[in-house]
Amino acid sequence: PPPPDWPPHNATACLPPSGDEKPGALHEGDFVVFYPGEVHKPLCAVGEPARVRKAVVKMLMA
Repeated sequence: PPPPDWPPHNATACLPPSGDEKPGALHEGDFVVFYPGEVHKPLCAVGEPARVRKAVVKMLMA
């Protein structure tokens, strides 16, 4: 999880490696959902980088 002082309104934060990272590779047609509080590491590539289409949708969860 993000550190306690991480502002929730800020969609971007640079965090130091925690040792808890879990690698995962997405392939054509795959998608992933990250919920609030789930930290992820974008802009990573395995092998040769490729163009990626992505959509970011933020919804208020009550």
